Amino acid sequence: MNTSRKHPAEDAILDGIDNYKMTLGSMCALAHVLEKHYDAESQIAPLMRPGPGSRDLTADPVTPDMLSQGQGVDLVVEIKRSLPNNEGGRMTFLRQIRKYDDDLVGWVRAPRSHDIMLMVHMSKSSQWADFLDDALKNKTITFDRKVSIVEYVRDSERQTYFILKMVWGETSNATLNKHLHKSIVVNAEEIVKKISVVQFCDSRPHVAYTMSILWGTIFPALITPDDHLSTRGRKALDFEVDLTEIMTKIRKSTEPLFYPPRQPWITDALDMLVKLKMVERLSSGRFLVHYKSAHSSLARLFARKLAKLGVLRDQERDSDMRDYF
Repeated sequence: MNTSRKHPAEDAILDGIDNYKMTLGSMCALAHVLEKHYDAESQIAPLMRPGPGSRDLTADPVTPDMLSQGQGVDLVVEIKRSLPNNEGGRMTFLRQIRKYDDDLVGWVRAPRSHDIMLMVHMSKSSQWADFLDDALKNKTITFDRKVSIVEYVRDSERQTYFILKMVWGETSNATLNKHLHKSIVVNAEEIVKKISVVQFCDSRPHVAYTMSILWGTIFPALITPDDHLSTRGRKALDFEVDLTEIMTKIRKSTEPLFYPPRQPWITDALDMLVKLKMVERLSSGRFLVHYKSAHSSLARLFARKLAKLGVLRDQERDSDMRDYF
């Protein structure tokens, strides 16, 4: 997270991106632990529906942030980094969690029951624990299944670690409880592959983040070797693409933890790239991408450009933005 405030608008964007990536990394860390020790399979934002034994068969489907199922582990996981400032907002969120306390369809193997885990950033974990504890004692909300609160944090010094610690409640797995109470530390190097796959979750990221994924991952995958050869020596590589082609390329992944960005997120990112003149919208509805690989952090690049665009919103720039890197 950024500590410099020389450029507050840029720093705010980068902080939001960093928080999003920390959340994704923490999900990967939990999935890694459950896979390694309990042979668990995890999914991000699975669509689950009320089952035959549900309290309300007419209830809407739910999408927890993650679902994990293995030997002695059946978990519905929700991640919440921030804390609503008012009690009404907190209760609204708890009622959302309460929807997971029901018979649900969407498991690979339907369990007799399952546990609910709320993952919360370390800075807010004690507040959430106190709030949930009070709500249960006052009977403003009840749960039939086991509920736990696990705090997460990323420690980045010489190496990067994700730390998970249970601060309230329990799961049905005594061994998992024991280790989480003591804290589980996951070296980021152990989950590099997962982190490279898990680029999105069910929450909308800042548009600068989506732009960086488009430019750094998706566009390069759409460039053919012939395109590279034909433009060798030029500053930028121009190629056409449409939204359908982009979404098709994105959704080709078969990784179980992969969650595709929603189409409106990609549309917003393309619109912003058009404003930056890095992409042109053609009359045919297709997009002409003026692609050039970056040699610096894409997140920082786009944060800087969007922050400047916000300040200079009404000013048009006449320079050729193909020389942006």
